[in-house]
Amino acid sequence: MTADPGTGVAIVSLGIAAWSLIRSHLRDTRGDTKEITDKLRADLEKLTEGHGELRNDVKVLKLQMEVFWRGVGVTAAQALHTPHSENARRDYLIDQYVAHTLSAAELEEFRQILRQIQTDVAKPVGERLSAGQVLTVLQLEFPT
Repeated sequence: MTADPGTGVAIVSLGIAAWSLIRSHLRDTRGDTKEITDKLRADLEKLTEGHGELRNDVKVLKLQMEVFWRGVGVTAAQALHTPHSENARRDYLIDQYVAHTLSAAELEEFRQILRQIQTDVAKPVGERLSAGQVLTVLQLEFPT
């Protein structure tokens, strides 16, 4: 069986057209990919340009928040300070906390005293709130 020469030419032409279409598509895809990659690279560069400035701003904010919370803790601790002798140990620990000289054992003892105050419903609400605030600040300063 012999093939018609026209059919052979048609098959070759179809093959060439398919090859051209695939090659064109691949070229377009590579071009699109390059455009997308270039755009992503440019966007990433824009994002990282302000990164250093943002990092410095975050450091400043962190420092300001630490100072703020430390002030809240000291004020709340001072509100718990009393001249009564039955609270002498608590007052000593408050003084150590304010002076930044609490040892690890004293810190744990101070936390226990504050938890007792915070959960004692017989204590005035203000005293319980102050104990809670100091506990919160202690958790920020000395995470467990």
